[in-house]
Amino acid sequence: MSTPSAIERARPVAPTPTSARVATDKVPQPEPVEKAGAGRTAVTPEQIAAAQDDDALLPWPVVVAMCALSRSTLTRMSREGGFPPGIRLGPRCTRFKAGAIRRWLNDQAAR
Repeated sequence: MSTPSAIERARPVAPTPTSARVATDKVPQPEPVEKAGAGRTAVTPEQIAAAQDDDALLPWPVVVAMCALSRSTLTRMSREGGFPPGIRLGPRCTRFKAGAIRRWLNDQAAR
């Protein structure tokens, strides 16, 4: 006679009663949230509309969305003189003139 294996020695697990199960179709699901990615904020339609005014001051997320370049690339290009400089409003607040960004985009498209 052989020794029973670990599987044979294991006690059978009783099934969970139906009343103890959570019905996933009855649990309210949160509404989907538009995510912009790690550490990024989503650009709202209001911000896009505000970018039409030449004097509008645009935050980084709007500028990044308009230019389709990363923030670090735009910062480097600004330091090297190839991108319009930002306007510092505080130690952690930089804005860009919408007209300057649009002119820069048009110049890039013309090249």
